[in-house]
Amino acid sequence: MSKKIIFIAQQLEAGGLEKAVITLANALNEREDYDVRLYIVLHSKPIIPINDGIKVVFLTERLLKKESKPERYIRKLIELNSVRKAIRNIHEAVVISTRNEYSTIISSNTDKSNFIIAQLHNDYSPKEFKDFCNKYQHINVFPQLNQTFKEEIEPAMRKKNNFTQLPVIPNFIERQAYADEPRENYVIAVGGFNKVKGFDRLVEIWDMSCRKNQNTNWKLLIAGDGKEFENIKKIIERKNLNDRITLLGRLKNEDVFKYMRKAKVYALSSYSEAFSFVSLEAMHNKLPVVAFDVRTGPKNIIKDGETGFLVKDGDLTGFAAKIELLMNDESLREKMGLAATVHSENFLKENVMKKWFELIDSANIGVANE
Repeated sequence: MSKKIIFIAQQLEAGGLEKAVITLANALNEREDYDVRLYIVLHSKPIIPINDGIKVVFLTERLLKKESKPERYIRKLIELNSVRKAIRNIHEAVVISTRNEYSTIISSNTDKSNFIIAQLHNDYSPKEFKDFCNKYQHINVFPQLNQTFKEEIEPAMRKKNNFTQLPVIPNFIERQAYADEPRENYVIAVGGFNKVKGFDRLVEIWDMSCRKNQNTNWKLLIAGDGKEFENIKKIIERKNLNDRITLLGRLKNEDVFKYMRKAKVYALSSYSEAFSFVSLEAMHNKLPVVAFDVRTGPKNIIKDGETGFLVKDGDLTGFAAKIELLMNDESLREKMGLAATVHSENFLKENVMKKWFELIDSANIGVANE
């Protein structure tokens, strides 16, 4: 007899959220007394492998694809209705919701036999903040990715809700064993090509640096794909940076790590971050990270001046200066890279999973005997 754990997620393919969900599901599946299942709304290929012992159930027949506005509206109605129907048929389980809109539906449609965990993998909007305060009354636990989120959300939430627990549980990374290889003059960035990731301003920063250092032999590598890919490509061409910036496209996880081990610096140019999974992986691969000090996210991972640099948000000149400092100072790069690796161990699987096991083992629910 095993404790049933059901994730409810939109899809498996896109990026950091999906990677975090699958990684956690795989880790929980390693326990013999857990029966882990993934309830997925849209048919999609997993961004990373899913353990054989995990049952995947698709809640609709819809495929993950590009949509027009009318298609997106119809899909959303079908999506939310499928989540509502699913939770009404789930009993005596730990249910892990991975999106705010799912969490609000689950909170109002679940029964008391379930133990509900709501996750948030992004920085929240004003509407989402209102939902946390007004619609999470039947959510048992709302883990926060960082201390900043907890300090912002908890006081407001407690005005109406003293039931939901808000522990801080970050995402985790897997320990990597690899031999050091010669590094090349690469600064690397990885992520989905959307406006939030700020690759437009990263190209601008690199252009500033190239104009200042005409003879530099450094290259900027950007890995990923998405809606903004062609736009970023055009900006690079317009600035005549084709020989200074390489767009690697979408890569498998292992290939991302290979490029990280070739590079010397990681650049995080996002306008907003909840938890930069990829920055942490870069740190684990001995890369100092330069990031904009946006409201939350990077400052919860990076130790400014020790494992990398936090630059005032929007200060492109300051960002370029920190990148150039690391490019020109090998001793500083190596010192920060080593410190980054050591610090990243706080986020290793074996350390973070202790909190998850404690949380789920405390859940007072029935057990699955199917």
